[in-house]
Amino acid sequence: MIRVTGLTVHAGPKQLLAGIDVTIPTGSTTAIVGPNGSGKTTLLRALNGVLTPTGGRVEIDGTDIARRSRRWMAQRVAYVGQRLEPDPSLTIADEVALGALARRGPLAGGGREVDEAVAEALEVVGLADRVTARLAVLSGGELQRVAIARTLVQGAGHVLLDEPTNHLDPRHRLEIFELVRRIAPTAVVVLHDLEFATRSCDQVLVLDEGRIIAGGSPHDVLVPATLDPVYQVRTHVLRGPDDVAHFAFTLPLEGQS
Repeated sequence: MIRVTGLTVHAGPKQLLAGIDVTIPTGSTTAIVGPNGSGKTTLLRALNGVLTPTGGRVEIDGTDIARRSRRWMAQRVAYVGQRLEPDPSLTIADEVALGALARRGPLAGGGREVDEAVAEALEVVGLADRVTARLAVLSGGELQRVAIARTLVQGAGHVLLDEPTNHLDPRHRLEIFELVRRIAPTAVVVLHDLEFATRSCDQVLVLDEGRIIAGGSPHDVLVPATLDPVYQVRTHVLRGPDDVAHFAFTLPLEGQS
């Protein structure tokens, strides 16, 4: 479980997050949504221990992460960015094996155990037949699969993902979403795709100007009363036969808010 209490983050005099309080239950998938510049990535980086808060705390399984080492964090938290920046000299297997390095340290070495973990992870993400392919030749969707396979080898119980489907086409977005839901024990995902939040997330946090405006189930939170003032649009929510919400947005008429 991740528990955030009174979390405040500054960059110089500018306040990026203000008094964030949230609990992310073990085994859940939580979406963080909001307009550009609202603090989504800042919150994710604070959960990962990369940013030092100016107030409040982040606890993972009851332990304040400020008191723990990077190795301790790597054993419990994995991070997937918006896009894997490939080293053209590495193969898929090389990159995925780095997950073991993050968890076990540079002196742990490789060996059969790591090789087996890499093979199993690549099987899960559908890249078992591409083990020796160079990262430089992979598509954006394949690179995200590699990044997810690396988190599997890392073996962390909490996975943080920053817009993992950014720049991907609809098919690859759906495939990555299904993978995240299937393999991440506890996941926190920064999203712009509200439909995925309704389809696959247990709770949604809406951020605006560094504050949580709303939090709860997607059905309760992703409604016009919440979204209109945050995104400064008119939100139209349509529900299909699968009860998944589909969203359309229009600009408000001049003189209307």
